[in-house]
Amino acid sequence: MAKKRGRRKKAPEAKNRYEVPNVFWKQVGAVFMMLLAVVLVAAWFKPQNAVALCAIQEFLRTVFGYGTYVLPPILIYLAIKIFRTDGNNLSAAVWVSSVIMTLLLCCMLGIPSYSTDDSGLVAGFINGYVVKALGVPVSVLVYLVLAVITGLFMYAETPAELFRKIGSIFHGTRND
Repeated sequence: MAKKRGRRKKAPEAKNRYEVPNVFWKQVGAVFMMLLAVVLVAAWFKPQNAVALCAIQEFLRTVFGYGTYVLPPILIYLAIKIFRTDGNNLSAAVWVSSVIMTLLLCCMLGIPSYSTDDSGLVAGFINGYVVKALGVPVSVLVYLVLAVITGLFMYAETPAELFRKIGSIFHGTRND
């Protein structure tokens, strides 16, 4: 009798033992955001022989004006927020509110020089309408209130909680 020849079972494929965790690239992105913030701060000082830093600073000042100085703190905030959230995911609302906060602060910082090139393209354009329509004091107040509301949204706080915290500063503790 002839022996039955069966098919040989395939050897299981070797699994790739090296896998990058799901959050790896999100955390690398956060580290690069922190690095970018440091580079932007270094660009403020326009070091000699640092042509790239000077070019970055000139470009940012042309686009954002004095709002250039709010970019590093916002980048650091976002990077820290990435590390602190579960799964290192930031919602789209946080990203959008960060952009809005940047724009509001650019416009507010650009008010003193809104009719010159120092205010930047963004603030110059927006303030060209807002300041002419509302005047300087009211424009500052509107930008400030909108920035506070946006900040509360970014921190997931309510206005009532903000008022409680401000009130606790003035009340202090009583020892009866």
